[in-house]
Amino acid sequence: MVKKPWLRKRSGESGANFASRIAQDYHKRPEFYLYRERLYRLTREVHAFKAEISETVHDITNLFAHARKYKKQPDKVLPTFYRNTDACVAKGTCQFMPICTTGWDKSTKALYERRKGFNPELAKEDTA
Repeated sequence: MVKKPWLRKRSGESGANFASRIAQDYHKRPEFYLYRERLYRLTREVHAFKAEISETVHDITNLFAHARKYKKQPDKVLPTFYRNTDACVAKGTCQFMPICTTGWDKSTKALYERRKGFNPELAKEDTA
């Protein structure tokens, strides 16, 4: 099993440099990122996983080709890649699920408001 890196992209850092920094961290601290245990899977599960990986590689290859065709940096294209759909229902239903499932329109827009401050209710509190 491989743990996701805790590193975050630095301001102004290219995607290639960020990926290189992650690879270096994996090599420096394998015990932090890697864990091995025997897992048992059905043959059909293994085939489904291989097909999923193959599709993902195909999609990523197409994104890089698209970036080159339109003279864009790949790291400007890749952040729009797959969503973490497990997060949609991990702790109940995500409040933004209507936008993801039906798109942004008048009915979904009415469900949300835009705030200038993160906690406008605290603006009236006495901070002295």
